Amino acid sequence: MRLIVLGGEVARRADFELFRARFRRGARFVNGYGLTEATAVTQWFADHDTLPRGQQLPIGRPLLPAADGQRVLLLDESGAPAPFVGEIVIESDHVTPGYWVAPVGAPTGATPVRLETRRLDSRRTGVAPVGAPAAARRFRTGDIARYLPDGNLVFVGRRDERVKIGGIRIEPGEIEAALRAQPGIVESVVLPLEDVPGEIVLAAYFTVQPGTAVPGTAALRAELARLLPAALIPARFTACDELPRLPNGKVDRQSLAAAVAVGAASAATPLPVESSPESRPGGGRG
Repeated sequence: MRLIVLGGEVARRADFELFRARFRRGARFVNGYGLTEATAVTQWFADHDTLPRGQQLPIGRPLLPAADGQRVLLLDESGAPAPFVGEIVIESDHVTPGYWVAPVGAPTGATPVRLETRRLDSRRTGVAPVGAPAAARRFRTGDIARYLPDGNLVFVGRRDERVKIGGIRIEPGEIEAALRAQPGIVESVVLPLEDVPGEIVLAAYFTVQPGTAVPGTAALRAELARLLPAALIPARFTACDELPRLPNGKVDRQSLAAAVAVGAASAATPLPVESSPESRPGGGRG
């Protein structure tokens, strides 16, 4: 086996360590990012000597150079280039204006006969700005990513998972990625929690590698403070034996949120809370 390619789900450092343990030197490891509308978009290449940072693997760099008529951009909500974290937007003269679909009521497997544009409306596609190739269009993927120091991208989360607390727009995925970068932490989920009636704070739920000591709240908060603004540091941290799953293996955020709402998160151990202004959106050092 000379090439091992991953895609479709977030790849972890444990996946890469498994590759190094099971495949001989000379094999290459590839972690890719793509979607139905564009197939492969970015890829990250590694070998046995690669030393990834953190617990989540990068999704790499764009496969095609801008000269080939395709660009992979990171944009903020206004459509301007994002310097650090933003939505992945594909700019190309090959972006589709919609989907071919069968008429309503047609049997399963019927031949598509018309172009459906409602799912690809102006919120997701549009004509690229001046300076782009003449026929280029943009497709907003809804996926949030951030740049690493070496220029590679790492997946952060979905745009529709954003929350707004105290007037501040927050990307839970960015906080989750920072938590997963901590030694021993395998998975993490960050949810808004009504700490007291009418007051919403961020709560982090995470799992650790078997046999690893659970990090304390003070240590976690100190490490996150090096990576994130004060408003993004959770007020509560809870270590879990496991996180609820959907049938496809993904974390069931809705079930976790429901369990949290009734105080019944399975096998969850809240860490001692050390409340401070810095742990609440809108607070901080000013």
